[in-house]
Amino acid sequence: MTAGVTSNGGPRNGTVAPTLPPELAEWPAMLTAVMEQTRLQLEARDASAEQHTWYWHRFAVWLGGGLTVALLVIAWLVWDRREVQAFVQVVQIDDGRLVQIGVPQKVLGYTPPEGAWQDMLAEWLRRVYWRGDDVHKAEKVDWRWAELHTCPSARPFLEGLKERQKPGRKSPTRVQVNIKTMTKTPTPASYQVLWEQVSTGPESPKGKAELRTTTLTVGRIAVKTLRDAEDNRLGLCVASFDTDESS
Repeated sequence: MTAGVTSNGGPRNGTVAPTLPPELAEWPAMLTAVMEQTRLQLEARDASAEQHTWYWHRFAVWLGGGLTVALLVIAWLVWDRREVQAFVQVVQIDDGRLVQIGVPQKVLGYTPPEGAWQDMLAEWLRRVYWRGDDVHKAEKVDWRWAELHTCPSARPFLEGLKERQKPGRKSPTRVQVNIKTMTKTPTPASYQVLWEQVSTGPESPKGKAELRTTTLTVGRIAVKTLRDAEDNRLGLCVASFDTDESS
C-alpha cells in the first residue's frame, strides 16, 4: 500500500498572498480617504492664504492712496487759508444788552471810525520813538507792533529808522513821547501830529523837552495770521510818514 501525504498549506514552492483580518479590511480605503481630505484642506488653505495676501495688498494700496489724498487736502486747506478771513461786527449796548448792528463785514470792507485811526497813529509814534529800560520789549514787542501797523510802501523807511535808532541796543538816554495835538489834513487819509519828546540821560538829567511834528498818511493792510489779527484787528497801517524835528 502506498501511503499518500495531503498538504493543506497551498503550493509548496509558490508565494502565498497575505490576508488581513476581517476587522482591518476597510482600513486602506479609510487611510486613502483621510489623505485625500488632508490634501484638499491644504490646497484650500493655500488658496485662502493667497486670497488674504491679495486682500491685504489691496487694503495697503487703498490706505496709502487715502492718506495721500488726505495730506493733499490738508495742504490745500493750509494754502487756501494762509490769510486770515477776519470780519467786523458792529454792536451797541442797549439797556445793558449787547445788540448787533447790521451784518458782519470783512475787515477791509469796513470803514473804521475816526477815533480808531487817531488811536493807532498815537500808539505808532509811541512805539517807534519811546525808549525805556527794557530793550527786549522795545525790539521784539514795540517794533513788531509798529511793523505790523506799517503798510508795505512805508516799511523800507521804517527799517531805515530802526537802523538809526537801534532799539535793541542799551542806551543811557530815556525818551518819553507825549501826544499834543492831532489834525486831519485836507489831503485824503493824512494826519499831522504835534508831539513832545522828553529825553532824560547823563547830559540832561532833568529831562530835555523838544517838540516834533510828524505827517502821516494811512491805509489798510490784510493780516496773514491769527496772531497778527489779534494785534491789528482792523487792518490799519501807516502808508507814509515824515518827522520834522525843527519845531
